[in-house]
Amino acid sequence: MPRFADAIVELTETGSSLRANKLRIMESILESVTVVVASKDAWANEWKRTKLETITMMMQGAMLGREKVGLKMN
Repeated sequence: MPRFADAIVELTETGSSLRANKLRIMESILESVTVVVASKDAWANEWKRTKLETITMMMQGAMLGREKVGLKMN
């Protein structure tokens, strides 16, 4: 098997691609979180604040939804 590098830096959420390629984490360099940032002017604008809150709620729902399974039958 050809070797192109002794080590790589990988951005990963779950590590499944690392496991699939028989790689292992040697050291974590950085852990990060996602944040929504708004300026004071945008937050003071009711229309923009509503949009920001809606986008934030949708993103939180998507993140929580990854842990759930839904089944709808008629």
